[in-house]
Amino acid sequence: MDLNLVKDLGISHFVTRWAKYDPAELKEKLSSSTRAVLVVFADGLLLQVNTALEQLQQYLSEDNDEAEQDALDSLEAALQALRITALLCCEMLHECHANPPEALLSAAVQLHDHALLELGDSRPDVQDAVAKLCVTWWQYEAVDREYLVAQALPYLLARAIGSSKAGHVKACYVMKGALELLDFDDASITDMKRMLLQAAICPAFVTRPEGRKFLASLLTVHPSMVQEMTSVIRNQIPAGRRSVLDAYGEVILRGWRDAVGPCLAEIETSLIQNLMHAAIHGSGQSLVGNIRRVLSELHRSKRLGGAGSVDSMLVRLYEPILFRALAAANAAVRRNSLQLLLDAFPLLVSE
Repeated sequence: MDLNLVKDLGISHFVTRWAKYDPAELKEKLSSSTRAVLVVFADGLLLQVNTALEQLQQYLSEDNDEAEQDALDSLEAALQALRITALLCCEMLHECHANPPEALLSAAVQLHDHALLELGDSRPDVQDAVAKLCVTWWQYEAVDREYLVAQALPYLLARAIGSSKAGHVKACYVMKGALELLDFDDASITDMKRMLLQAAICPAFVTRPEGRKFLASLLTVHPSMVQEMTSVIRNQIPAGRRSVLDAYGEVILRGWRDAVGPCLAEIETSLIQNLMHAAIHGSGQSLVGNIRRVLSELHRSKRLGGAGSVDSMLVRLYEPILFRALAAANAAVRRNSLQLLLDAFPLLVSE
């Protein structure tokens, strides 16, 4: 396993030699190599990426309706080279994430830009390898990780929603910090917002701890996302199973604890207080019971301590609506408000 020779191999020979590399052997080799050798290896990987992309583009630019076997073999070699280089870049990143060679970043950016969404749905084996590299880069907080978001995040969301696999949901959670890089005031964000809201009703996210943490982060990125999430959650409540209602309660609590500024204000008024009002004035015991189930996560989590305690928040939000409703003329409203008071009792401002 000579790291210095990667740059001298043609695409086919590179694929043949590295297709079945031993991860343990490579890890040992990388850990014992000098910085100079690592730089040469990264240069070789970048060369292989660029050559494979050129080969891929050449195939796509030609009329290949009746492609000859040589052309198909060339295409397959290019795709396999992209998959293998992505995996090798990931292995190398484990070793030098604190200071990755410049060529390694260039290779990662090229793979991110041209071997994810551009491949459509045709080669998930290649795309998953590239996505793994982007997630690992983000997880290590390696230099210039923001360049590995624009294609990786929508791909991971689509994979998680479509496949429902735990690994893809966890990958989205690892990259949740990348949501802060998105411009939610830009019109081009529409498709991304649609995917994020799809995730909010996807069982793969709702039923898994990492998925619920990811959904909670959606409440912290922009007030408009809080409004959208409020609509999604309210639409799911009437027919929601207990486990789903409990999950949304956890999402709301986590989002409230992590949010600041306008997002926090929007969560309290548009989401939490909105649900409190609906639990008092809602029609039908089934619907009211489901709303109370969502709010029960807040009620159970009182007295967390500190100036931002749940108890203080509940008092502040209940005060304008709950005690007035206890004296309402409508018997159903009085009953609902009494049930809610019993759920939240005691309501005390933390000292």
